[in-house]
Amino acid sequence: MRPPATVFFLLLACIAGSPISAAQPQSSRTSPSFDELIQTIRTGNAYQRAEATAPLSWINDPRVVPELIALLNDEDSRVRSDAAQQLARLGDEQSADPLAAALADSDGYVRSYAAEGLAKIGNRRHIPALVASVMDHLPDPNTSTAEGYYSAPALEAIARLSPKTPSQLIGLLEEISVADRTQDEDRWRLLENVARCLGQIGDKAAFEPLQRAREALEAGHHDYRTWYAVRKALAAIDSEKTPFDRPPADILDSHRVSKIDDEGIRRKWILPLVELGEQAVEDIDWALRFESEWDRGRLFMATKALGEIGGQSAADVLRKYIERQSSLSERDQRARRLLWREMLLALLKADPNEATVQEIILASQQLSDFEQEYLVHDISSVSPERIPQEIKTLSYRRVLLGGTSAKPLSSYAVSRAARLLGQVGGQEAGEILSKALLSSPPDDRGQAAASALGEIKGYDSVPTLITALESANVSKGAIARALGMIADRRAVPPLTDAARRDKLGGQDRLWIAAALARFGEDYPDNARLIREALPSSLEQAKWLHDEESIRAIAALINGEALVVENAVRTLEAIGSDRAFNALISQVDIERIDDPLRLQQITSVAARMGEKLGHSSKEYWTTVATVTKAVRGWFETGQQTAQSARERFSAEPVIRDLPLARRVWIAEVNRRLDLAASGKAESYQCRVPAEAVSNIESFFARELVPTLERIIKESDSTVGCHAKYGVVQHYDVRSKAARILTEKTGQPYTFVDVDGRTHPGGWNPSQDE
Repeated sequence: MRPPATVFFLLLACIAGSPISAAQPQSSRTSPSFDELIQTIRTGNAYQRAEATAPLSWINDPRVVPELIALLNDEDSRVRSDAAQQLARLGDEQSADPLAAALADSDGYVRSYAAEGLAKIGNRRHIPALVASVMDHLPDPNTSTAEGYYSAPALEAIARLSPKTPSQLIGLLEEISVADRTQDEDRWRLLENVARCLGQIGDKAAFEPLQRAREALEAGHHDYRTWYAVRKALAAIDSEKTPFDRPPADILDSHRVSKIDDEGIRRKWILPLVELGEQAVEDIDWALRFESEWDRGRLFMATKALGEIGGQSAADVLRKYIERQSSLSERDQRARRLLWREMLLALLKADPNEATVQEIILASQQLSDFEQEYLVHDISSVSPERIPQEIKTLSYRRVLLGGTSAKPLSSYAVSRAARLLGQVGGQEAGEILSKALLSSPPDDRGQAAASALGEIKGYDSVPTLITALESANVSKGAIARALGMIADRRAVPPLTDAARRDKLGGQDRLWIAAALARFGEDYPDNARLIREALPSSLEQAKWLHDEESIRAIAALINGEALVVENAVRTLEAIGSDRAFNALISQVDIERIDDPLRLQQITSVAARMGEKLGHSSKEYWTTVATVTKAVRGWFETGQQTAQSARERFSAEPVIRDLPLARRVWIAEVNRRLDLAASGKAESYQCRVPAEAVSNIESFFARELVPTLERIIKESDSTVGCHAKYGVVQHYDVRSKAARILTEKTGQPYTFVDVDGRTHPGGWNPSQDE
């Protein structure tokens, strides 16, 4: 649906005809009068006319309704729909016939609002027009018209006004008996709304057609929401013949999940099903049979609920579904792989044992490589109460080593399983990884296992790693990295021998050099080898401690963003006083050009200063905190509500106001420079209105040039898409003009897209 009308652009027309002093306080302005609004409607463009409808409808004047009725014939559909919306809200009897005529409008929004208005007015003589509106705008499978949704208000109005079922709606319902899965969602939504309408009317004439529709839906397992609406309608017409009191089905029907986060979905739908327990399993089993593509959201919820409910009956339902999938064509299986992965995870949660592990490993071979990796990761993320750690470890073993009837999964899944075993640690994990390392034929298991053994840092695995180093199965670089992480001197002779004897590739040679450097063996040559390969050898450089290498790493901090991040992390990994001093030498607080780089460096400097007990640790913590806070002002719309509150808090900024201003100036200019270059996406160049508002409390003269630049250049930084984006760029520019006008006492203006000059102090987002 379109966003509801607002009034910020109405002010454009009002103040254009009546100039206002730049320094005039905003609170002194009055709401636009009836005559001013009518002037806007007569002379404004389509967007301004549409924006005038809402404030016009709130004026207590008998001339308002006729003016809104006249707008129902406007050439612009947005104007017509906004006018219909306001007439629907007012519900005035004199608008009834014009709204009935608007039911034939080509725009779905106009028809929807017109139907809402007629339902509110409540005159039965408009029932034929409402029925005709539904029948004349049936969904076209060849176009994306959303008529099934636009017709919902008309059907609701019919249900409210009509004492009996219109015959045309019975005819629509009969089409369900020949429906198949090729129907588009728009068609199903229309039939769903028709069924709801018939149920609300309660006319027994609709009972038999609804029964036939139910039989057809259940025979083909077509669209769950339509089936549910038909069942509820039957129960409403004759509750004795067709009782329908099933709480799980009610929950499964309300599956609309847009704009709700994962935890919200869990609280609203999954947990209520889980609380019903075994009572919900039968209905979930039934719902899982409805597999049209628009039922997928419900299937995911039903699957998650079965995993939470657990037990044998829930596991049996999941196994039946998985078995049904195995008989589908490869194309249909591909379309269901995301759901299939969720099914396998739910099955392991419902029935966690060795047999189930083997079962899901076999079934997961139908997944894509990435989905196999996600499945392994998902298993690791489940609480130990649902999947015990020993079952998780068993699944990692199966992924790495396979079994009597299952080959290892993709290299992505294998790498993930190895890393997870490395995090688990302990003797059992070491044994599994050692076996995978020495397995034959050579594959990615060996490299993943070697890395994980290095993470465990187990001395018992050193002999296995040395054996692997002397074989051809695994990359010598991966073995050298693991031996370097364990730092057992038993590795020195075989590493030295491998470096001298074998023809090594670049990465293998660098990792052997890095491991030997960590042991202090042949240190200068190894350090030189790694330095010459910078910046690609930054990961190996974390074991270097000589002054020349540290200076070379620190010199990379003025390079590309990813190189900067890796160089900073490398200095942190080295962790010495020398590395700390090299890091902070790259910071010039008085001249900031990239706040992100400043935040990266100072955050690491704060951690290193704390670890080393350096006297400047508090200073670097303050710089990092202030920089992060100011940069947060530019990241609107990307965080949760809680982090938004933290982002706009003044407390971190007031620790060092001059620094905060310098960071703000640098970030604004960086974004404006990106916009001017034309080499970045609009979101990277955008200067949010919040960032301009926040600096107002900390205003100082040095902000003036940057605020002036915003007034002149912010057009290209706000992603103006059609008429809605214009509002945002006006908001940014007008805030800058207002701040400068109020703080300096000089009038600042900006020019809009129509060439009109506006004085500072005007806020287009404020309703007046």
